Amino acid sequence: MCGRYVLVLRDDGTEEIFFERDLDPDLLKRLMEEGRARVQDGSAPRRSLYESYNIAPTQSAPIVISRNGVRQLELARWSFVPDWWREDAPPKFATFNARDDKLQSSRFWRGALNSGRCMVPASGFYEWRRGGKQSQPFYIHRKDGKLMGFAGLYSTRTDPRSGEISTSFTIITTATNRFMERVHDRIPLTLGGVSDELWSVWLDPMSEFADVQRMVKSVEWPDMAMRPVANNVNSTARGSYINEPHLIDPAPEQGELL
Repeated sequence: MCGRYVLVLRDDGTEEIFFERDLDPDLLKRLMEEGRARVQDGSAPRRSLYESYNIAPTQSAPIVISRNGVRQLELARWSFVPDWWREDAPPKFATFNARDDKLQSSRFWRGALNSGRCMVPASGFYEWRRGGKQSQPFYIHRKDGKLMGFAGLYSTRTDPRSGEISTSFTIITTATNRFMERVHDRIPLTLGGVSDELWSVWLDPMSEFADVQRMVKSVEWPDMAMRPVANNVNSTARGSYINEPHLIDPAPEQGELL
């Protein structure tokens, strides 16, 4: 599964793939507010467009979609609600992840699989290895420090009562690979690095999901690394939720990178 992840979007040209058009000023403002990006004295160059070290379900985060063949960045709520959902409350079951083996058989996901694919940019993600009194969190990331992309689904829904329009998304998970099997039996369906052609293939609605799924499952993540981190990434309770860079630092008592 994927229940927490990290994203740092820097405005230094390294993420050109997201910005095939100028960012809307309102979106830029929301990115900076949601991701705690810093602007010095209101005029100095910003350090990051978006910077969050503990993105949790129900929070807003950037996703990449394709409209008329042009990639665009949007902010969306991480917990999927389909566009046809008529209830006032969101679904009672967790929708921040979607199993790849359920997408085509479940009405809940099937429509978005055909017309609502998105890519979820990430600098890395957390996973917990169960055992003992407390599960051990690990931070998984690319060795070269570049962004990766998760296959996701998104929905734009109009609330039937208020008329409010909202966008939500989910991250697709698949069976684990040899790199991750020591930690968890499910992993994000990962589309590779910034220049990987799978990003374009996935965002193309004409691409067959089975073909993309097969291509991704054949990758064993030789360019990935993981390390144990401190347990203070765990809680999202009011007053105990932490979103700081030190969350991805190696846990001193756990030793070297794995």
